[in-house]
Amino acid sequence: GHKDQPALNNWLTDSPWSDEELDKARKCLAKEELKTKNIKHAVLIVDDTLNHKSGKHIEGVNIHFDHAEGKTSLGHQLVTTHLAAGKYSIPVDFALFQRDQGQPDFKSKNELAKQLIAKAISDGFNFDTVVEDVWYFNYDNTSYIESSGKDWVAGCKINRLILFNGKEVSLADFLKTVPPEEFKEVTLNTSDGERTFLTYARNVTLMRHCQRVRVVFSYEDKVEGEPKVLATNRLNWDAKTVVETYLLRWRIDAFYRDAKQELGLEDSEVRKLQGSKRHWLMVFLADTLLRLNPKAERL
Repeated sequence: GHKDQPALNNWLTDSPWSDEELDKARKCLAKEELKTKNIKHAVLIVDDTLNHKSGKHIEGVNIHFDHAEGKTSLGHQLVTTHLAAGKYSIPVDFALFQRDQGQPDFKSKNELAKQLIAKAISDGFNFDTVVEDVWYFNYDNTSYIESSGKDWVAGCKINRLILFNGKEVSLADFLKTVPPEEFKEVTLNTSDGERTFLTYARNVTLMRHCQRVRVVFSYEDKVEGEPKVLATNRLNWDAKTVVETYLLRWRIDAFYRDAKQELGLEDSEVRKLQGSKRHWLMVFLADTLLRLNPKAERL
């Protein structure tokens, strides 16, 4: 009954309300909206973000490498999934990654990613394709996605080895054999307006995966320097479809930005992990309600 900060903290950490029931209601609301709008095709995006913290005694915090700042930072690292369905952009789930310190229940970020993909399926979210960045692109993840009946598109390092003319060569060396005139122009409408890419697509055998994949080399403006490399299990997709699908990744980046700057994703003031998780759940709920409100302005 009090309005001070300790009362709010107690409500987050010790009150007996059900996190699971609240999140189930949030997801039902999102699925009903997508069903009403007859949206049948969607993409599930997997990524992670670091919630910076200053207190070493906050439960669940670790030292993690912060790719945005190029150095290690203290914080909670969350692996999350996000649904891009038509005009809708909806946060789906999160899982806390904690560094391996000998704990018996340790799970890597890749293991957490697979759990979140499985949960999205069991929760009834309809999506065709999983989109991942370079870090999550490995055979363990892609084979799991395919075994779940889904396709995938991922960022790919240019030093990956492929089988070419009976020899193992890197994608970088293979690219040297491709004449610049082989690159085709692709124009896409993106969040930043109309963008033009120069692309070259080829089906290759990826050595580490021991499977045929479609690789797309993509430049913006001109064929110069190191390209962005994408890979997919869809051998029949054209370059435009692959690039267009991968570019949906910006939606999870936009969510991280809005959630931190506008909705307080990093701003919980509790020490117990239960309170932190409930705080993150509230942020997911707030963002979902804003996304589903047709009268809401841009965040």
